[in-house]
Amino acid sequence: NPTIQLYNFNSKEIVEFGSNQSWLENPLWSSTGWLSYYDRSASEFILWEQIDNQKQTIPNETGGPGSWSRDGSYFIATEIYNLTNTLAPRHLLEFNLETEQINDLTGPGFFEDLNPVYSPHRNDLIFARKSLVPDQWTPGRQIWILEALDREAKQLTFAADYNHSSFAWHPNGSEIVYVRYNQTSPSEVPELWMISRDGSENYRLVINGFSPNWIR
Repeated sequence: NPTIQLYNFNSKEIVEFGSNQSWLENPLWSSTGWLSYYDRSASEFILWEQIDNQKQTIPNETGGPGSWSRDGSYFIATEIYNLTNTLAPRHLLEFNLETEQINDLTGPGFFEDLNPVYSPHRNDLIFARKSLVPDQWTPGRQIWILEALDREAKQLTFAADYNHSSFAWHPNGSEIVYVRYNQTSPSEVPELWMISRDGSENYRLVINGFSPNWIR
C-alpha cells in the first residue's frame, strides 16, 4: 500500500507513518507545522504536529485532498452525506483545530461540493459545486467562492457542460487558475483558465494542460 514518510535533514532519519497495512495519501502541511494526510484503510484524516507529537483524527469516508486555512486554524475536506436513497450529497466540513468542532459550510440542500482550497491571502474558500436536484443538475461542476467576511457562497462560472477543478490561488488572493474540461465531450483536451476572485475576468491560458500552479 502507498505510505507517507518524513525525512529529517538534520538527523538524516526517516519517520514512517501508519502500519504495514495502512493506505496513506494526500500529505499537506499547514502554515503552523501541522501535517494532514488521509488514511484510506481507517477512513479518517490524521492531523499531526511534530514538535509536541500532537495528533487528531477526523472520521471521513470520502477522502481526497483537503486544505488548510491561511493561519492554520482550520482544515477542510469533503464528506458524503447519505441523506436519501437516491441522492448522496457531498458537503464541505471545516474542522477547528483549537475547539475540535466541525462546521458544515455547505449547509442545507442537495449539493455536491468538491476540491475546496483556502486563499493564501485570507480565509476565502474556492470550491466546485453542482446541484443534485434533478431539475437543477448539470454535467459539470461550477466554481463557487465562500468569502470569509459574509460567509455567503457565490457562483463564479456558468458553463454547465464543463467541470472546473485543480484550483490554485495567486499568492495575493486576487486570481485563481484552474483546469476546465468538457464533461459531455470526452475527446476534448483539458484547458487551463484563470479567473479573478470576483468572477469579472475569466479567460483561457493553455490548451491541453493540467496541474496549474504559481511561481512564488
